[in-house]
Amino acid sequence: MDWCGIEKLEDATSSYAGSGFASRAGDIRYATSKQTERYDEGISPYLPPQWSAHIHPEGQMYFYKDAAIRIVTEANINDPKVLEKVEYWVQVVEKLLPQKGLTPTENVELLIKIDGNDCSHYFIDHQSQTIFWMEPLETDEMGIEPVASPAHLRLALQEFYWIHVEFFPVHVKDLAPNVLEELISVFSHALAGN
Repeated sequence: MDWCGIEKLEDATSSYAGSGFASRAGDIRYATSKQTERYDEGISPYLPPQWSAHIHPEGQMYFYKDAAIRIVTEANINDPKVLEKVEYWVQVVEKLLPQKGLTPTENVELLIKIDGNDCSHYFIDHQSQTIFWMEPLETDEMGIEPVASPAHLRLALQEFYWIHVEFFPVHVKDLAPNVLEELISVFSHALAGN
């Protein structure tokens, strides 16, 4: 052992000498924390104002901006180029909203998905527990099976809402008070069936 209490490399690897591993292995070198590549070149470890990072319980990171129009994105906004794309598309959406006759409330957030230079989006309304878009869409464009009534369509949009909450749960604070009661009812019904 040397002064750091670390076993000498030759002593630590001698047990592998006859295994054939040592002949295939490369060199092992010592490093310090300053030598790690924690952040890629050009990527800031700091978030812009109003943005917060959240980690889904299953490990996926996403970002949330608490602003006039609340934003959710999986795009890595630590990368200045990605942040620039996200902010560009947010500005485009903000300019289109008045033209479409839409005024987001404090219960609405915008999901932005960056794909190269393109952007996909939807709005989440926590009050009505549905999602919507700036333009009216046909159900087949949204991947919804044909519906028989507006109530049926609302159920399909609520399913999309709950999928969104499942994927981006950590920042959500504005669930309607009756949601817990509905959840208890669903569990009670499920238990009664068993």
